[in-house]
Formats: sequence, C-alpha cells, structure tokens
Amino acid sequence: MQLRSRSRRLALVAVTVTALAGALAACGEEESDGPSSAPSSSSSAPSSAAPSKAAFTPKSAPLPEGVVDPFELPLGKPPAIDHAVGTTLVLDGRPLETDLPGTSVQIMGTVDKRVVVTGAAPGDTLTSFWAVDESGHAQRLGTGGYESYSYPPILVEETGHLWVNFDDRGTGRRVVREIDVRSGEELQKLTSPVEPSGLDPADQAALDVYYGKAKLPADAGALSPDGVHRVSIGFEDAGGGEDRYFVQVRTVADKKVVLKIPFAVAPELADLQQIYSRCTGRPRRCSAWVEMDSAPYFEDDRHVLAEVSVGVGDDARGETVYVSTVVRCDLAGTCERTTGESDDREVNLGVDPSAP
Repeated sequence: MQLRSRSRRLALVAVTVTALAGALAACGEEESDGPSSAPSSSSSAPSSAAPSKAAFTPKSAPLPEGVVDPFELPLGKPPAIDHAVGTTLVLDGRPLETDLPGTSVQIMGTVDKRVVVTGAAPGDTLTSFWAVDESGHAQRLGTGGYESYSYPPILVEETGHLWVNFDDRGTGRRVVREIDVRSGEELQKLTSPVEPSGLDPADQAALDVYYGKAKLPADAGALSPDGVHRVSIGFEDAGGGEDRYFVQVRTVADKKVVLKIPFAVAPELADLQQIYSRCTGRPRRCSAWVEMDSAPYFEDDRHVLAEVSVGVGDDARGETVYVSTVVRCDLAGTCERTTGESDDREVNLGVDPSAP
C-alpha cells in the first residue's frame, strides 16, 4: 500500500497501437489461484495517532451493504501482469530496480528490449517519458515534460516512435510531437490542422486517432484474454454531488453487466466539510469516495485487477493523505488485496487499455 499526500494525481495514460491484444492475452498465461475469502466487514474506533495504514472503518460511518473497503480484504499474490511499484518495474514476475527519477510511473511498452515508461519528473506536473534498459538505467526521452490533452500519448512499438498530442482548450490549436525512442530525440512538432501523410502505416494509424480519422471502439475497457468480457470503471451518484466509483465487468456480445463492485467508504456522508472537520489530525477514513487511479485490467479470463485509493486523514498542511492498493476480484465478486501494508510505494498497473 502507499501512504501519500496529494490533491489528486493527474492521470497519465498511453497505449500501444498494435500488440495490445497480444499483451493482454499474455496476461492470462500465468494462472492465478484466485481470491481466498470474501471481504471483511470489521470496524474499529479512531485513535489519536498519526495517519495509519492499518485497516479500519469508523463506527460512525458504517459501510453500506455490498460496498467494499479495500483495506479490510485479505492479502493474496502479487499481480501477475507487468506493473510498476514505485520506480521498480516488475516484468514477467521479476523486479527490475531502476534509476528512474519520476513518480506515478506507468509502463507503455517495449522498443528494442527497452521498456518505455511515462510519469512525472520531480517538481513537474507535465508528462515525461523514459526508456529503461535491462540494467535498470533510464534515458529521458524528448526535451523534457510535455503537455498532453484530448488524447493520451501513443507508443508505436513497430517504429519506435512516441506521439504526444496537445489540444489547447482556449485556442483550439493542436500540437503533435514525435519522439524517437531509440535516439531519445524529438523528431518533429506538427502544428498544421491537416494530418500529414506518407508515414509508416503504424505511425499513420496513430495520427488517424489524433486527427479523428480512426474508428474507435464504441465499448471502452480492457478485454479479457478470451475476448468474452470487458472491464472498466463506472460511476454512480453517492449523494451530495459526489460520485461513487466501481469496477464493472460486461459481456462483449450483449454488454450485460456480470460484475459490479463499488469501492467506497462512507458515501452516505456527503457533507465533505463535515467529514474533513472530523478528520483533521486524526487517522479517519474521511473521504466520501475512492479514487480509481489506473485502468482496471484482466489478469486472466476470470480475474480483474484495479488500483484503488482512499483518503485516510489530513497531513500537517491540511492536505488529504491517501492510501492505495491493488485489488484482485474474480467474476463471482470475491476480492483480495495484492499489495501489502508494509510497502508504501505507489503501484501502477500500466497504461489505460481503453485509450485512445
């Protein structure tokens, strides 16, 4: 789990144009024993100690029926898919320690045996990119931090090119930048509203997305390896203008919902000012929502993984302290944590498989 202070982490998402289906299918090759038990419903009273990662639910704010507190779940196996834990990349189940300086690290793909990741450099809110070799050394790509809006960055593994799109909401002006992963150099900056032509077919497909020529899937979400289900994040009204986030699994054929797991703590306490006044200086589950930081994935045909965060209190500056964990759920709705309480590094499952 990770204990951290923040307002809200900016979403850093990207996707490979090709090989995505193969990558998702590869996730299902390693069998999972599945969750070991149902969610716990125990609770305990607040204390005067510093914000804690220990699991508890305030007695004054019981959970509604069917709502899961991720920190009451039993601990299971680590995720079977490639993911990042802090600045450590876990590839095929093996950890690779890196010298990445960034935070919120997410794996985008691989070019010439180097893993391309995105994240935020220290003190920077813009999107940065690195290529990590087999020794764990990270090379910064491009000219520094990049603005990205409307569409996420796209890594084209076949050509080794990284495309970054920024649509200025004020002027409507589009800027598209091309970065060469192999050399680390920015190759070009496109400002014309007309899509360039004559590129490698894989690169052209990436630009077709940015310029509105690509046919995007109508049903977003990561596919299961067998192609039967999709998993995505859903939202519903929790009262007081707040949303409750949940993981939702649907069948591809008829979009029927087969699994819906709401991750929320005390959503009935919709008065946030009242909640925060109770939480200041005390380790309480003071947030009325749980933020789903990363896109959910299928680990195999029967299990999904999702990163879940929840506010537990305020730090000395009055900012909300968040704790995050990765939760595994089977299609019957039984869940478990995959990251332990002793690990306070941020865990990221990877890029959003439904984007762009």
